[in-house]
Amino acid sequence: MGGVVVAYLAIMGSQMLSLHQNPFPEGLDPADIEAMKAYISTLPGSAFA
Repeated sequence: MGGVVVAYLAIMGSQMLSLHQNPFPEGLDPADIEAMKAYISTLPGSAFA
């Protein structure tokens, strides 16, 4: 059970760090699939690590 908690915390921490380094642009609607595709195509490779 402890491993699950550690994995969860590691994943959440890395996601929060990535969002801090690569924030959503103003007005981006995450429900708009085409807008999200366009935004994701501009992200550097480090955003996916």
